[in-house]
Amino acid sequence: MIVRVIYEKGDKVRFLGHLDIVRVVQMSVARAGWPVKMSEGFSPKPRMDFGSPLPVGVAGYEEMFEVVLTEARPLDWLARTLSAQFPSDFRIREILPVPPGRESLSESIVASVYDLDLKGVEASALSRAFDAFMADESVLLEITRPKETRQVDLRPFVLEALVLPSTGEIDRPAACSPAHAGQDNTRVLASMTVRHDRGRTIRPQWVLSSLDRYGLVLDARETIIDRRKILLEQH
Repeated sequence: MIVRVIYEKGDKVRFLGHLDIVRVVQMSVARAGWPVKMSEGFSPKPRMDFGSPLPVGVAGYEEMFEVVLTEARPLDWLARTLSAQFPSDFRIREILPVPPGRESLSESIVASVYDLDLKGVEASALSRAFDAFMADESVLLEITRPKETRQVDLRPFVLEALVLPSTGEIDRPAACSPAHAGQDNTRVLASMTVRHDRGRTIRPQWVLSSLDRYGLVLDARETIIDRRKILLEQH
């Protein structure tokens, strides 16, 4: 039996890294008594698929992971036992059975939809920068990592980037809402849909950092970013 767990990673744990999230989930599942199937070899690990990792600093409304079980369990039992072990600011939204023969979660993800809450920028300037970005054929950005520096073409990965109406509000779950979000009238709300290509994707922060070439200079670190949903390939 394979099950897909849909859960929230709330505001208070938005700065946990992916490996920390993996450890939290694995420990919670073990303490819940789930009969998890282990991999083979000298160092067996739980058979779990965490799909697309969230960048550090990003909360998630509908995050997902899949677990292979050695035997079937009722979905309500799985939800009840895992909820009892999840730490604060993690909340189960739904648990679903995965039909046999389906692609892995990682291979099924086609896009992520992000909510952006930006400080110190005018909505009209951000809208013009987004339009210019979307009109370009290629937007190269140099990404520096501890062991390498490489250029990434951001443009093919961005399916949509738009500023929300000034009267609009981001419908965050309570657990994902920063205390100051939406309380500052200098903040602008936006939405961005980013494509996944068999595990490859980009971060919304990279797109924001690239907007200086369109006349908009902002500090992406000042932006509150939440992943609203993960879009899966339809079968």
